[in-house]
Amino acid sequence: MCLRVGARWPAHAFTSLSPRSAQVVIPETPGLKKLKVSDLRALCTEHKVTSTGTKDVLVQRLDALRKGHAGSPDKRPAAAPPAAAARSGAVTPESTPKQRGGKPPLSAGRRGRMLRGLRVCLCARVLSHVAKPDDFFSKYADESGTKIGLEGFTQLTLDLAGGDEELAMKPETTIMLLFMSWKMGSPRFGEISKEGFKKGLDAMKCYSLAQVLDNRGLFMSQLTKVTEEVKSAPNSYLGYERIKVDAFSDFYNFCFDLLKPEGKKYVEKDMGCAALSAIWKQIPGRTSPHIDSFVDFLNQNEKLLSINSDQWKSFVQFSKQVGHGDAAQRIVLLMSVLLTCASIRSTPR
Repeated sequence: MCLRVGARWPAHAFTSLSPRSAQVVIPETPGLKKLKVSDLRALCTEHKVTSTGTKDVLVQRLDALRKGHAGSPDKRPAAAPPAAAARSGAVTPESTPKQRGGKPPLSAGRRGRMLRGLRVCLCARVLSHVAKPDDFFSKYADESGTKIGLEGFTQLTLDLAGGDEELAMKPETTIMLLFMSWKMGSPRFGEISKEGFKKGLDAMKCYSLAQVLDNRGLFMSQLTKVTEEVKSAPNSYLGYERIKVDAFSDFYNFCFDLLKPEGKKYVEKDMGCAALSAIWKQIPGRTSPHIDSFVDFLNQNEKLLSINSDQWKSFVQFSKQVGHGDAAQRIVLLMSVLLTCASIRSTPR
């Protein structure tokens, strides 16, 4: 090792060199504090100790090393000869199996501690980047902090559309708002409680807007699933019964209740047409070739100002039973469905 004598190293640092190891003697604590960080690190490297850390850490490390060696490496106890060590049962570098690079292998206990420490560090780093549901909610919450009102819901709509006001009015965004409202149990369109918001995020396994947008395809596929649930049935021989749960039917019926004005039994035509277009165009496997004709018929009929529950639900059966056919024929069938399901109200009640 090339040692440079000068202003960077005090003279007392070179007063004694061990003829056996040729290492620089560690100066007293005041002398260490006068050295620069680079010099302290070089001294640590010379004595084969860790050279990272602040200046105070380096000084403490070297001072402890100096006290442990009693000020001179010459006074260290001499190592026992290999033969004597073997007779006494002592572990020597020659008797210890070595890894590549000349270092002895880690013990099982030390290896386990290192792995546990590594897992803790990784978990801490991952958790520090995980989005928090409270932060997501508070971005859109009203002044009370207990729910998302109309203003916050409008901002959520814009954020789902990437800030594009035109895209915010299209079926691609509408279906996401309906899906989130369904998962969060919204009492009415444009309002979400704090508790419902958190439960919805847990059900969707998403805790940020970016995660919601990334899983859009997965959410749409969930609306096409049919699952089986076990329900208690005291009158049954087995005491229970298996029932099929159609996610789409549950979602479709929920949307009608969601869009109804408070205390009413109908959905306003404009809102109903927007929701129907989103539902029957954006869910894979549930698209209907009749939706455009149905919406056109509703918009052209000026006397029809609202859609009732029978009309809303009848379109599901209509879509299943009526094929593509001629466009004019479909319009006639649609009109007959509307007229026979329930009376068409000319004005909302």
